Amino acid sequence: MIDTDKYEGHTEGPWRIVEGDSIYDENEYWLAIRSAKGFDVTELSGTTSDIGKSDWNLIADAPLLLAEVKRLHEELNAKIALITDVDEMINESWNFCITQDDWNELVNKHYGDDEE
Repeated sequence: MIDTDKYEGHTEGPWRIVEGDSIYDENEYWLAIRSAKGFDVTELSGTTSDIGKSDWNLIADAPLLLAEVKRLHEELNAKIALITDVDEMINESWNFCITQDDWNELVNKHYGDDEE
């Protein structure tokens, strides 16, 4: 898994692409990735063949991608915890019947009352 702790303190999103002409050469482009507060996160320049529009979009979407990774980590950890609890419940109740109420209580513990 990706260690998302190394991104703590990054410039908050959303980020957007700001394009312009290079002040140095008319055959070059200039590009900035700008934060919602108007600060440049990074700047790039070069010939138009150096970097594609899809690369710009990937850089600009970095905060969204990080948020999705964190959300998926939380979801995965919740499911792992549920599976661990189910495994323990089965081991403890090997000779007993697990009721629907037992199952509902376990699911509510991990997901709340709306997911039964």
